[in-house]
Amino acid sequence: MLGIRLWSEKLRVAPGKIMVTNPAKRWASCDHRNNLRFNWRVMMVPSSLIDYVVAHELCHVVHKNHSPDFWRLLGSIMPDYGQRKVALKKYGQNLDL
Repeated sequence: MLGIRLWSEKLRVAPGKIMVTNPAKRWASCDHRNNLRFNWRVMMVPSSLIDYVVAHELCHVVHKNHSPDFWRLLGSIMPDYGQRKVALKKYGQNLDL
């Protein structure tokens, strides 16, 4: 995933392992060891939405929840994350997520 290095540098974080998986209900996840798992279906959405998923998961390296601090951090590197989040939900309906 090309954007991982770019967004990692912007956030100054280092993820653990990067894996491609086949979950039924998620685009991606970050575990307690900072390993990132990406649903293979994410490759079927526009690159701006892939960037959203990558940046979102990398923010979980810092904040393991969806607290206001998490959303502030994401907004600091991606001010339009809200629009991307809405657009991604529309794709999820078509990809059976």
